[in-house]
Amino acid sequence: MAALISAPVAGAYTGVYNSASLGILDESGYVLSFQPKGQDIDSTDQFGMTLIEGLWLGGSWRVRFRTKEWNTGMQGAFQVYGAASTTPAPSFALGIIGRKYSAISLALVLTATTGTPAASSPASLTASQALLAPNSNLDINFTSRLREVPIEMICLPYAQTIGGTSFNIPWLCA
Repeated sequence: MAALISAPVAGAYTGVYNSASLGILDESGYVLSFQPKGQDIDSTDQFGMTLIEGLWLGGSWRVRFRTKEWNTGMQGAFQVYGAASTTPAPSFALGIIGRKYSAISLALVLTATTGTPAASSPASLTASQALLAPNSNLDINFTSRLREVPIEMICLPYAQTIGGTSFNIPWLCA
C-alpha cells in the first residue's frame, strides 16, 4: 500500500462561551492567531539600524469568528463588559470601569465534530480566561440580510498543572 504524501486535517468545531452555544459560524470557523512579542536590539552606534539581537517578551493569543446566529452565547461574548438587560438584546452598558480583564473573562470551549479528521487534532480547546478583545471593532449589521457578527477574543494565560508541573497557558488541548 502506498504511503500518504500529506496528512490533512479538516473538521468543524462547535463553541460555547460561558456554557452558552455560539451557534453556527461562517465557513472560516474559529481562527486562532498568535502574536509573538519581543524587543529588537538594533539602532546601535556600531551597526546602525541592523537587527543584531532580540529579547523574547511573551505573546498574545486571539480567536476570531463570525457568527451567523443571533443567540445568547454570541451576545454574551460581546456583552462581557456590561449589559443593561437581556431583553431586548443587544443591550450594552459600560459596566464597572477599571476592572481587570481576568475578573470578567469567561471560559471559551471549542469541541471538534465527532467523526471528522479533526476529532482528535485536538478534540477540544479550552481557554479558561477569554473575553472580547479590547480595541477590536464589533460590527453588527442591521439590514434585510442575514445578521452576521464578527467577534475577536483574547485568551489570557492561566496557571495549569500538567503532569505535576505548573505552566502558564492560554488554553488547554484535550
